[in-house]
Amino acid sequence: MLQFQAGTLRQYMQVTRYRHEWAIKREQTKTHPLLAHMENALKDNKMSSIKGLLSAGKRLTYEEKEYLRRHDPALYHQAVSIEEEQRSFRRAMERCKTKDEVHWLYFEKTAQYADETSRVFKSSMPIAAKKTQMQYVGARDAAMREAYLNFKSDGKYSRLPTEQELINKKRLEEARKQKEEQNKLDKKIQERRDLERIRKYKRGKP
Repeated sequence: MLQFQAGTLRQYMQVTRYRHEWAIKREQTKTHPLLAHMENALKDNKMSSIKGLLSAGKRLTYEEKEYLRRHDPALYHQAVSIEEEQRSFRRAMERCKTKDEVHWLYFEKTAQYADETSRVFKSSMPIAAKKTQMQYVGARDAAMREAYLNFKSDGKYSRLPTEQELINKKRLEEARKQKEEQNKLDKKIQERRDLERIRKYKRGKP
């Protein structure tokens, strides 16, 4: 009986020791320098990929924005701001009546970003802050260009007339109205002439 209890106790202690050793190894694996380096490299690659998408004017997925929100809140807020500005720009283009208005709207946006970049460059803020701000302006510019190109490939844009087409249409409409008015006038003149001939005929009739 005593031998059985001693054997059971040894087994229990051995299992407990194995558990502790396994827990220690698992904790060491988590904090292993090589593994930590690999995790940091993956994070850097993920962040670089997202920054590349932003600088190219591409819209981020929900997962990418959530990653930014957790790891770089400042850049996350910039991404959300750019997305909202892009949506607003799209709505503005949809309100345009001609292709020329769309082009002019994009030109104004481009000029706005060029002016902002110039002001940041000439400002007295630190170099690092300048770089961050200019990257933000560049990302906004790229996002608006992306929205502009996407809108141009949309069917709604292709149905918009140009300013010259509107002018030509207006001229044709005015010419049509003038012709209609002239036809009405000619018809009245002809009716008077016919009436006058009838009167002369009646006066000359015995």
